Amino acid sequence: MLVFIDRATGEDHFSDAFAYEELYGGAIIKVKCQWGFYSDNEDVQLAGSNPSAEEEETGEGGETKERKIDLVHQFKLVECTYMNKKGFKEWLTDEDNLKKKKVPTATLR
Repeated sequence: MLVFIDRATGEDHFSDAFAYEELYGGAIIKVKCQWGFYSDNEDVQLAGSNPSAEEEETGEGGETKERKIDLVHQFKLVECTYMNKKGFKEWLTDEDNLKKKKVPTATLR
């Protein structure tokens, strides 16, 4: 499995399980995702298990599921709320900030 990692922060972004397309020579990666309904405390179902035989009776107080993008749910991605558009442009143009991060130039593939 190939996992794409952010070079500056070291965080996982997505894996090759998702269809992706490299644009502008790999500077931008476009990933195909889907909307779905997910719960934060879902039980993992093993392959070969019979969910109907193990299913509990759901009565009142059933858990509600939230509509999320599958990539965001699986990799637990969060929105960057501490930076607005203007701040992001300033961060990109600030060469000292990139030098402090010591971003490796070698590709990870």
